[in-house]
Amino acid sequence: MVQTDLQLICSMRSALEESGRGRLSIARNSEEAILYLRGVGIYGDRHKHPLPKIVLLDCANPDSGDLEVLGWMRERPEFRRTPVVMLCTEEHPHLRISYALDQDCLLVERGNLIELTDAVGTLEAAQLCAAAA
Repeated sequence: MVQTDLQLICSMRSALEESGRGRLSIARNSEEAILYLRGVGIYGDRHKHPLPKIVLLDCANPDSGDLEVLGWMRERPEFRRTPVVMLCTEEHPHLRISYALDQDCLLVERGNLIELTDAVGTLEAAQLCAAAA
């Protein structure tokens, strides 16, 4: 997850762990997120830094790099179908239409922890169905 809001990070980490959805790795900005995904530098050890099953991005991040991360992911075959949960607010209505076109991206209201855990569960179930097919 790319995030700088420490209170939101703690809340989301607790909600995901309590729901049994697993570990949350945090990138401080879009550059760090891409380095993590590429497995470059300190992220080269995939035992310590495994590839995420689901990526959480936040439209409200100050550097606005989350959209760049999503664009970077969708341009690469290895990440094109990686599920993404995009946190957004009412200030981002245009995203609701554009991301509805991406079957591997779900929008969640920023700060709605129930909606977040439900979205992660939905994406995990879709991954299991795709793997079984």
